[in-house]
Amino acid sequence: MNKAFFDYDQYSIPKRFEGEIIRHDKDDLLVVVYASDYDMHSELLSKILLAIKFDLQENVCLIKLKEDEQFNLSRLSMENISEVICIGIKPNVISMNASFAANVFYQTESFSIMLTHSLERLSQDNKRKKALWNALQIKFLK
Repeated sequence: MNKAFFDYDQYSIPKRFEGEIIRHDKDDLLVVVYASDYDMHSELLSKILLAIKFDLQENVCLIKLKEDEQFNLSRLSMENISEVICIGIKPNVISMNASFAANVFYQTESFSIMLTHSLERLSQDNKRKKALWNALQIKFLK
């Protein structure tokens, strides 16, 4: 048996994206969320977005991921999108290798991105919901 064969690093290959992308002609904002979290708390997400003058039916691109899949954010054409909000998503799930603090916008070359807690957690924790609201006010309601 050749033991050198087992000395190599192994990497898992991400599953093919099978989630859902909902786009509109005038998308200004991208929201990435797990489908199960969205299905249970879509009303909360709608209220959060309406408070900062975004409408899921008009100017928000929504990516709904399945629980075990990843999505390479850099592969999405984001011509008009200047802000990305990831709800309950970890950086490695969107193919980003970085440390992010929750509710802080980070600027990349072409967009700013914020990661926050899941809608489930936000619905149960007013402290986290307030921290998200403060970050959104600073960014969108200047």
